[in-house]
Amino acid sequence: MDTNDLKIFTTTYDNHSFSAASEKLFMSPQGVAKAINRIEADLSVQLFMRSKAGIKPTAYSHNLYNKATELELMFQSINAPTDDTRLANEIVSVFSTYGFLSFLGFNFFQSFQADHPETTLNLVEFPDSALRNMLNDHHANIGFINGPIDLKKYDGFFVARNHYRILVSPDNPLYQHPSLTFADLNGQALGIKGKEYDIYNRHLNKLINRHTVPASYFETSEDTFLLEFVAQNLGVAIIPDFQVELPQFADFIQAHNLASKELTGVEFMRDIYFVQVLDATLSPGEQAFRDFVQKLVAKNNS
Repeated sequence: MDTNDLKIFTTTYDNHSFSAASEKLFMSPQGVAKAINRIEADLSVQLFMRSKAGIKPTAYSHNLYNKATELELMFQSINAPTDDTRLANEIVSVFSTYGFLSFLGFNFFQSFQADHPETTLNLVEFPDSALRNMLNDHHANIGFINGPIDLKKYDGFFVARNHYRILVSPDNPLYQHPSLTFADLNGQALGIKGKEYDIYNRHLNKLINRHTVPASYFETSEDTFLLEFVAQNLGVAIIPDFQVELPQFADFIQAHNLASKELTGVEFMRDIYFVQVLDATLSPGEQAFRDFVQKLVAKNNS
């Protein structure tokens, strides 16, 4: 698989059909289908279920789409000319709390790469405790972390706020409620991100403070497991609101007729900050990325 194959795959995924993807790519539908077949053979997985009604992404397809940014950058690096200028390119590591790269989106990072061809991004997500350790040990100088930030260790600025909602199956009685309260979660099995994530303790503290007692907890680092947990009506799950709109999750949610409900009475949320390690001197590429993020924040706030 190369960059062209990756483009064909992501376009097919986004457009939900070979024919729609072919129009975007100026290819024949047969050419798109052959390319997808070749990718599937290379990876030894099935990316799309085929039927008379069309195509449907598999779990392997969702996972590959999630990694599209990292793969695109990797292919650029592998296939790049090996002249002295290219070899001198700076690799900038950007570490992030889990899930936030998807929130920013592929085009955000591609836009930076287009503006800064002399820089190659290395994007890596970590659970929160591991992320802070990696930054503190200078494995990277910049990243996106959950707030509030420790001003004795980091310099940074606010980037975005993610709100959380409750995902419910149509077979659950809560499905009929326009919104939910903490009392509604009593006796429900609850799917949440695991202990490695800051949001775990924040969620638990809010539940405890409101005397909410779920029947049990399903803890995982894998977002698709939370969707499956709800789809099989094993319980409800706490998920970030932006996740509902991501193509790799939206299709699954729509196919299983799941609903995301607002939890009234208090906000479930996390604030994300861009940070640099306080005693670190940023390289030209790192400074360029910081400036790029800061301009985006200023534009969104204007």
